[in-house]
Amino acid sequence: MKWSKEAEKRIQKATVFYRGFAKKKAEEMAASRGKKIVEVEDIEKAKKGKEMEILAK
Repeated sequence: MKWSKEAEKRIQKATVFYRGFAKKKAEEMAASRGKKIVEVEDIEKAKKGKEMEILAK
């Protein structure tokens, strides 16, 4: 999946340990919304979804 330049910059701010997971989740979020390009919005939505998942436990 392609990434916008802004999203690429944002994902690079994630720690190396977390980056692979974050990329996968952002791509899943974009795909679930029918998008072909990951944008910062997808990263933010994926991040919020993970936070809610943790809080639900």
